[in-house]
Amino acid sequence: MDSRSRARESLITFNKAMRFLCIVSATACDGLMNVMICSHCCTKELGTYSNLYMPMQGPPSKGAPKFQYTHGTADQGSIMAFEVRMDAEKNKPTLDPVWISRDMHAPDPPVVANGVVYALQAGKNNSEARADGKTPTPNLILYAFDAETGQQLYSSEKLIDSFTHFSEPVVAGGKVYVCAWDGKVYAFGLKK
Repeated sequence: MDSRSRARESLITFNKAMRFLCIVSATACDGLMNVMICSHCCTKELGTYSNLYMPMQGPPSKGAPKFQYTHGTADQGSIMAFEVRMDAEKNKPTLDPVWISRDMHAPDPPVVANGVVYALQAGKNNSEARADGKTPTPNLILYAFDAETGQQLYSSEKLIDSFTHFSEPVVAGGKVYVCAWDGKVYAFGLKK
């Protein structure tokens, strides 16, 4: 088997020491989700299974497997949770859809702490508009989701009137920090 064939069969890699999971083959993902992305994961029990949380721009593919938990339509984007399991027969990892979040405009990669997934709806500059040129774009919003079910636990709603691009929340010192485009840093309490 040549290296290109092996690459097409590879679905994910997992670095146990760094707890980093990466989807490495777009071919293997074709038909599952219209996405190829690297993302940190939260490990429940190394060797048994892990969860992968990732942002998705736009709706899931029409042919995608169904999620166990859904929280409304997600036409603009969402955070998706997958359970990573080893297929014992094929000795290869597989992704099982667990939950998909509420609709989010331009979600950025999430961070996980204490069983909570913290994710940003990036929003856009207020002077920008969506493709139709009529719909104003939303502001930056911090969401907190239950890591097991995707149930929304918190939303900053209109608290942040700016936006961000290519950012993610940072967890440190018992707080969740969010940096906005206007240079302001927001700190939120962390669930214990």
